[in-house]
Amino acid sequence: MSLLCLVIYSFGANSQVSGTIFKDFNANGTYQTSGTHIEIGMPGVIVNATKPDGTALTVSYTGGGSSTNSTGAYTVTGGTAGQIRLEFVMPDTYTFASKGAIGNTTVIFPTSAQTTVNLAVNYPADYCQSAPSMVIPCYVANRPPTGAADTDVLVKFAYSASGTTHGADHVPLADAGEIGSTWGIAYNRESQLIYAASLIKRHVGMKDNNSDGKDDIGAIYSITPSGTATFWLDLASLGVDVGLSQMPTIAARALPNTLLGPSRDSDIFPLIGKLGLGDIDISDDNKQLFVVNLFDKKVYTIDIATKTLVGSGIAIPDACSGGTARPFALTYHKGKLYAGAICDALTSQATSDLKASVYRLDGSTFTNILSFPLNYLKGPAFWDRDHGSVKYGTQWNPWRDVMLPMIGLNYPDPNTGQPQNNPVYPQPILADIEFDVDEAMILTFNDRLGHQTGTLNYSTDPSDTKLYSSVVGGDILRAALVNGAYVLESNGNSGGVTTTGAGNGEGPGTLNGTNTGYTSPAGEFYVGDNSLGYYHGENVQGGSALFPGKREVAVPVTDPINAFSGGVFWLSNTAGTINKSYEIFPYSYDNTLFGKSNGLGDLELMCDNPPIEIGNRVWEDTDNDGIQDAGEAGIANLTVTLCDKNGVAIPGAVATTDANGNYFFSSASGTGTPSAIYNISLAFNTQYILKFPTTSGTKTLTVSNTGSNDQLDSDAASDGKVAFSTGYAGQNNHSFDVGYGTCSVVKPVVEDASRCGTGTLTATITTGCTGGSTLKIFSDVGLTVDVTSSFTIGATTLTSPSISTTTTYYALCQLDASCKSTSDAFVLTVDAKPNAAASQATVCAGTSVTLTGTSPTTGTWTAQGNNPSGGTLGATTSGVATVSFATTASGDFNFIYTVSGCSDTVKISVNAKPVIADGSATLCAGESVDLTSKITNYGTYLSPVWTVGTVGGTAVTTPSSVKPASTTTYVLVAQNAAGCKDTANVVVTVNAKPNAGKDTTLACVNAANNTLA
Repeated sequence: MSLLCLVIYSFGANSQVSGTIFKDFNANGTYQTSGTHIEIGMPGVIVNATKPDGTALTVSYTGGGSSTNSTGAYTVTGGTAGQIRLEFVMPDTYTFASKGAIGNTTVIFPTSAQTTVNLAVNYPADYCQSAPSMVIPCYVANRPPTGAADTDVLVKFAYSASGTTHGADHVPLADAGEIGSTWGIAYNRESQLIYAASLIKRHVGMKDNNSDGKDDIGAIYSITPSGTATFWLDLASLGVDVGLSQMPTIAARALPNTLLGPSRDSDIFPLIGKLGLGDIDISDDNKQLFVVNLFDKKVYTIDIATKTLVGSGIAIPDACSGGTARPFALTYHKGKLYAGAICDALTSQATSDLKASVYRLDGSTFTNILSFPLNYLKGPAFWDRDHGSVKYGTQWNPWRDVMLPMIGLNYPDPNTGQPQNNPVYPQPILADIEFDVDEAMILTFNDRLGHQTGTLNYSTDPSDTKLYSSVVGGDILRAALVNGAYVLESNGNSGGVTTTGAGNGEGPGTLNGTNTGYTSPAGEFYVGDNSLGYYHGENVQGGSALFPGKREVAVPVTDPINAFSGGVFWLSNTAGTINKSYEIFPYSYDNTLFGKSNGLGDLELMCDNPPIEIGNRVWEDTDNDGIQDAGEAGIANLTVTLCDKNGVAIPGAVATTDANGNYFFSSASGTGTPSAIYNISLAFNTQYILKFPTTSGTKTLTVSNTGSNDQLDSDAASDGKVAFSTGYAGQNNHSFDVGYGTCSVVKPVVEDASRCGTGTLTATITTGCTGGSTLKIFSDVGLTVDVTSSFTIGATTLTSPSISTTTTYYALCQLDASCKSTSDAFVLTVDAKPNAAASQATVCAGTSVTLTGTSPTTGTWTAQGNNPSGGTLGATTSGVATVSFATTASGDFNFIYTVSGCSDTVKISVNAKPVIADGSATLCAGESVDLTSKITNYGTYLSPVWTVGTVGGTAVTTPSSVKPASTTTYVLVAQNAAGCKDTANVVVTVNAKPNAGKDTTLACVNAANNTLA
């Protein structure tokens, strides 16, 4: 959570103001360098100091540079006492101010009595109450039933716990029958639920929630702080392959149903670190749970409210040679997800192929931010000081999926004194990542062997009846953030701090130039990661938890106090030594617990949500510009009321501004003052309203929302209300400032307007200037370019100059240079005018025309409403349409092409088509006919063309006299004066001429009586 604290003392005129910006982990606003919380400087903060006229003052930082370094110290040179404004600009979006009444906020106006101005800041997730609890999984053997005695597998204990008081200091939350074997832990600060992710561990049973005969290796459980455990979700039920098909059945595992008694569980040995779930973590807003799937090597995001996947999982890179990447670790920090993985060297069995990497999720892919080899010498997993001082397990080994043979020793059984079988073979799992308060990464490694084996349990060989008790050797390393990049510790030095582990040969030396190994000398930063420096040089089991401000990291270990026990070391982050230790389970040398094997899982703090606070200042705006300037005093004794979103006052939420005009409302517990109201039910992500008086004495509310810096402007509207929404826990907001001045000018409202093509636009003024103020128009949001003179301004309208492109203008009402309203933006839109065209401008009836619209081609063609009849318009496709004209159409037709309200019109003139009637004639063979006489009004038609049979047939050259031999159709094509043509047919029917026979001449024989002879 973030806090900004400004603590103030005295200074005289023209003296310096200085201070320290620090991380206030406990949100009390006080800079503490000792005690419960040890606080450090905040780097990367920019301090802006200005005089009343806005002139910047010189700000210098310890160590030089343009912002604070790790000391957080700054100094302002010059200025007049009481006439300075300080603004603190955070380096990220994750840091907020808090406890304003004590620590003040990101903008402050030091009084003439103040020379020291400290600023307290914090990241909300760093907040933790002074006495939190911690929660950790532990393991019991076999598959005991729910409620069986001594089967607690999830316990909580006080952070302050130490020694061997485990019986009194920790509280069991779940037993083996309720949740089985788990490792990853996440705590939801909002719901106060603990999430525990299942872990595949040899000799330890898991839950079969769906009764399918297999352990639910993708299961996640929720547990209340009082100890109610519930099955929450199985990742496999969301369609995620967690490797269940490769998991042996419960029957095949054959784990005893009682605590006591060894087991073989052979099939699990090679599956450790490959199936099921790894680490889990939760987002800062407590809305998303992240989980590593060891089988497909992806990170999945679960929406907590709906228990559904967000996305489909993001693959963790595999850049390994001689083996495979094995992810496990996961942490969420300042809006980013980080995953840790190692290269197992399983194929090559070469230590040179063992590597560790940390990845940061950037968008939808993981980016490598640290990678280093794991072939350094480390502390021995076991140092046989009683038999020749032989050291076992002094380095990481490639993963092995076969138990025997394995490097080991035969140390005497503590109960019988007889030699026992002790496998020692450290195999790395990067199990957890913590970020220290200086952004250094703390990496804790698990020894895989500790999950492959146990205490007094069988090997994987069914013929082997010996009992084996492994000895693990994990590790803890530190990587400092140096100039934006992470650098692994070297010979006990990290980030410029060297511990007594330098030169002890139990950690990395200097990386060689190829990043494949280390050069001497070598040593370790966390020199205290051993069992009091005697039998075991590396006791860490892989989990970790960091309480910001404690300057230490808590890590689960073997033998924290007594042999064959399990507990926690608190290791100093500055000296690397043990601050204290706590025993969670006592000495137990039987197979029920895991002794010197991995008997504990991840470790998690149960921190409360940080409080949320709002404020901040009411001031006298002497220059009426709506900006808090240096030298403008706060207004005391003004009442501010916090209301819900409906304007109903929240009980007890009424503040009276203090002498400097400050007021605060906070959900934090505490004893308030009239100006700082605590114990308010401020909910996260909720709408509220602050109510201020509309006047302060003779002054009225100044202009609101001026400029771009919300930390400096006045927020109240003309009715004195400020509507807002809260953020998440710890996201405090001290930007609700309100000014009062002598200037009272209404804000104008000018409506938007639009036109097609270049030209002037007229916009409506719905709220004009009053009280003698005048309307001013600017072309820039900064209100520096006055273009009023280019506009014609009336009482209710204004007309722009000719413009060719869409332009935003800003109107305000101004009484004088120091009294003006806030601006109203109005947009004058100039839409492009499209182009309309037709394939023909003049046509004859009975034809079609193509209409084409361009610039752009996304418009639509329509017919003008008063067009003559006879025109049919088709659909528009990519700006093109076809219009067809009937044979009876004539006149002028207009068609409109429209795009986004702008249009262009094209006119098509349609000329009437002549109508020529057909004719006919009947002839006797051998007779001729005048075809033109058979066409009515033949003389009115122009350019007649006669053909035989069809249009385009044999031409008739003398249509006035044709003599067809048989019935023939003659075709006439003629046009009117407009050039429009018609066709007519004249059918000439030719009848045959009758035949009377041969001619005969008769002669008279008897001329007297004229008789024939």
